Amino acid sequence: MTYLEYHDEKSDKFWQIAVNENQHTVTYGKIGTQGQSKTKEFTDAQSCKKDAEKLIKAKKAKGYTENGEVSVIPSKQPSESHIQKKLILDELNTLIQEGDYQKVLPFLQTYQENNKTWLKKELSKL
Repeated sequence: MTYLEYHDEKSDKFWQIAVNENQHTVTYGKIGTQGQSKTKEFTDAQSCKKDAEKLIKAKKAKGYTENGEVSVIPSKQPSESHIQKKLILDELNTLIQEGDYQKVLPFLQTYQENNKTWLKKELSKL
């Protein structure tokens, strides 16, 4: 049996899996409750074990730990295009906040070619 816990500002949850030959039972819920259980049956013990290992790996990837300690899940790095969009948007916001409106139109014309759709969306928020 594998027992995992997840803790953050909003929740304290548990998740456990018990393998018995060709079936496993997953029990999950808030810590301090009985939780809910679901049993799944397989054609053989090997496929059952493989599925259980996959589920355990997925839970650990979401931040569940065996000792209940809070673990930090590494965040995805922003893509190059996301960084570029943020830089463009930051510069546009700076021009607007500083009241340098004469530079806004030339700025937009410079960056509109590959960014027209999301620029329109961002401008509509202003």
